Amino acid sequence: MTSLRSGLRPIYDSDRRSYRLQLTRLSDTAAYGAAILAAKIRAEVTLQREFCKLKTYVLARLEITAQGEVINWVETSELNSINHEVVIS
Repeated sequence: MTSLRSGLRPIYDSDRRSYRLQLTRLSDTAAYGAAILAAKIRAEVTLQREFCKLKTYVLARLEITAQGEVINWVETSELNSINHEVVIS
């Protein structure tokens, strides 16, 4: 998994087969905190997944609650690095 430019890091939960996001820098926690609690915000992220021992990239739109629960997930596999749209409510 890659640390993200936005300071958000996706974490895959294999038991639930879903991703949750984690803020990786204290400054991001301060910057995003009010927005996460108050309204939906958008951030660009990059997810990377291993498939058949080859690295593939996945285009995805996630809707995630402030607690990190994924409530919607749409993806298409691509061969190139792609930005991901994350909606945190």
